[in-house]
Amino acid sequence: MTRRRWLVRGLLLFVLAFANLNDIRPEQTPGAEAPGLWSPDVLPNALFAWTVIKEHDVDYDEFVFPPTGAPSKPPPEAVIANRDKLDREAYFFRACGVSTATAPPAAKRSRGGPPAPGPNDHVCSVFPPGMGILALPFFAPFVLTGSNPLDLGLLVHGGHVVAAIVEILATLVLWSVLRRFATPRWSLTLVLLYFLATSVRTVASQALWQHSGVHLAVASALWLVLREEGVPLSRDLAAGVVLGLGAVVRQTTALVALGLHGFRPSRLLAMLIGAVVGVAPLRLIQGVVRSHDPRFPRELAAFYSALLGRPVTSSDPPRPAFPPQDGWAQMRPPDGDVGPTLNFEYEDGYVAPVWPSVEGQQQLQMHLDIAVNDLAASVAWAQRAGATLAAFQPQDDVRVMIDPAGHPFCLFLLA
Repeated sequence: MTRRRWLVRGLLLFVLAFANLNDIRPEQTPGAEAPGLWSPDVLPNALFAWTVIKEHDVDYDEFVFPPTGAPSKPPPEAVIANRDKLDREAYFFRACGVSTATAPPAAKRSRGGPPAPGPNDHVCSVFPPGMGILALPFFAPFVLTGSNPLDLGLLVHGGHVVAAIVEILATLVLWSVLRRFATPRWSLTLVLLYFLATSVRTVASQALWQHSGVHLAVASALWLVLREEGVPLSRDLAAGVVLGLGAVVRQTTALVALGLHGFRPSRLLAMLIGAVVGVAPLRLIQGVVRSHDPRFPRELAAFYSALLGRPVTSSDPPRPAFPPQDGWAQMRPPDGDVGPTLNFEYEDGYVAPVWPSVEGQQQLQMHLDIAVNDLAASVAWAQRAGATLAAFQPQDDVRVMIDPAGHPFCLFLLA
């Protein structure tokens, strides 16, 4: 079959993906929900491009309210001014690392899911970033041209386009598999049933959920191993890698490797080895997210090293039988220089302080005042290192910053 025919088929499926028979709502009105089939949990996948390209990190602090380091109950005028931002306690957000929240969330969350972020926690998505990665090439031009990241129409309808493209690729791959075993008419019938009579039509191709990415990984694995002739172990290995990569979209995708081996131990082993290789990027991403955990003393020491331009002079790994966030690190001033020695150690019962102080909640535990010559440039430098600008600023010549562990520190302008 020629490439032109496959292209035409893809374009026809794309049209079907936008013939939204399930949505009979009128066009969007001010304050109303955007038309189309979607839910708010698709927004982190669409916003991933902005946080990676603009902020060079994987957290969503810049899109949420109250902001990191702000009081958990901001004044009404602040709520009104930030009504276009996302609720940091929404069910599709979690803390980057271990949550330091001490109070129950005000927002409704999924039962059994991760806890809401604490007031001083960085905010991450509860979902793996696979769909955000797939959507990044589409949204990158909008990021680079300065489009508003909280434009709901752009996020929802752009996500619809990406989901439709990914699902169409999965459908075309599945179609090519069916053609190996069925006549053209039957394979067409089965593909149309798959695309129009299952959740593909009502969910997977309609918004930037995880479904279409999972379908693409599974269809690609089937394309590798479902053949009339014998399949070499290299194809089983490749199918395992594809399913492992699918875990970056949704973790359970890798489990499909347990069912494609035809009950042959050698094929099962090859597929499992491939799945382990494919899952490696997810482990790397989890390591990046874990570095936001305020209870990792070595990561916190690395932040202050970047902030102050001084090396970490000593560090110890986790002690035996202690959790992986255990450890110790130290920053000493260079010989002949003045300055404090900073020690960082693990504290299992750590609770981040609340700024500004609130009676009955965790008070400040330590405080650094750092003299600077240029307040604006120093704030930008601290933010690049991983600090957050606190919402409450009591003085014009001082900026209160929040370190990754939730400790406030001050940058003050030299007289």
